[in-house]
Amino acid sequence: LIHLIISLQKCDLPHKIRHSPKAGRFETNIHVKKWRLTCEDGAFWEFTNLYNFVRNYPELFNPSNVKWKRQGGKRGTGGEYCNVTAGLLNVDSGKTKSWKGWHISTIEPA
Repeated sequence: LIHLIISLQKCDLPHKIRHSPKAGRFETNIHVKKWRLTCEDGAFWEFTNLYNFVRNYPELFNPSNVKWKRQGGKRGTGGEYCNVTAGLLNVDSGKTKSWKGWHISTIEPA
């Protein structure tokens, strides 16, 4: 009986994670950072959660660069990414100075 209860709790876990404000696709996710994204013409956006921003404003980017993929094998144990998020994170880490004319930097808390 205890094994059955534990199994049922495990089955519901992915649903709870996806809908948790601390672990799901929300600006309150515990891993989010505050970002400043600047395009070639000088327009900029400040936001929290890069992945959420790209999901909410895909029209800012070339549609072929906003196709979401999963990493981590068949079970989908890794995270999601697209060319936009991967490219911008390379800029933030210092691997490149810009991505297709876009610049991004983290905003440190005051």
